[in-house]
Amino acid sequence: MIARGYRIHESCKDVPVPSTKSCYYIGDTLHCTQSNKYVTVCEEVPVAIDGNLEKEKLESYEDDYSRYSTQLNDKISQCRTHASSLGAEAAFDYYQRIK
Repeated sequence: MIARGYRIHESCKDVPVPSTKSCYYIGDTLHCTQSNKYVTVCEEVPVAIDGNLEKEKLESYEDDYSRYSTQLNDKISQCRTHASSLGAEAAFDYYQRIK
C-alpha cells in the first residue's frame, strides 16, 4: 500500500447492541435485570501518505536509535566495569539487585 501512496488506518468504535432483559420471580415478586452490551466495530480507512513527513519521521527514528544504542553500550560497559571489580558473591548479589 505504501508504494501506492497510502496506508490503511483502522478506526474502531464501541457500538451498543440491543440490550437483553431477563426477569424472574422470587416468591410473588417479579425481578427484572437489563444488560447493556457493546461490540467493537472496526473499519479500514485509506490515508494518504506525505513523503516528506515520512522521511522526517525515519530520520528522527534513526537519530533516536543511534543515541539510544550509544547510551545502552555505555551502560553495559559501566555495568561490566563495576561487576568485574567485585568478588564472585558480591557480583552475584549485584546481579540479583539490578535484574
